[in-house]
Amino acid sequence: MNAPGRVVPQFVVAAVLTLLPVVAAVVVAQEWTHPATSIPVHWTTSHADNNDDETTVFWSGLALALACVAVAAFCAAFVRSDSGRWGSAAGFGALAAVGCAATLLWPVGQLTAAASTAGDPIGPAFLLFLIALAWGPVVFGICATRHADPAPDPATVPDPDQDAVPHPAP
Repeated sequence: MNAPGRVVPQFVVAAVLTLLPVVAAVVVAQEWTHPATSIPVHWTTSHADNNDDETTVFWSGLALALACVAVAAFCAAFVRSDSGRWGSAAGFGALAAVGCAATLLWPVGQLTAAASTAGDPIGPAFLLFLIALAWGPVVFGICATRHADPAPDPATVPDPDQDAVPHPAP
């Protein structure tokens, strides 16, 4: 078990796993052949009624995902081993799920744009968001594998003034 106040390795792994979908999104965007220039961003029950350019959709999702990475990295650096096991795991899992879902905005939009031109109003592209629903519990499980350090027993904590030399009275 880690000494209280130490960086938790599972938290560092969780921060890296929160960054992984961002890297994947950048690679997918670079490798995507012939991306649609206009992506549906709002739908009615029958069709898309509002479109946005693909660059805006990509960067808006990436900005949210990078914010999740920054928060996860900050927490990995400063949330210590004496924090609650389940609360910490839930926080990191939520950050990973939200970051992953944000990185999926652009590919889902691209697939939806392709499905819309093929006559399918929305299409099954939204099923890709299930990846985020799985990614969060994976990170949660990794963070939950650690045990929170117990609070020190006050009876066993040494008194810092025990070996102090008394000062003579003036």
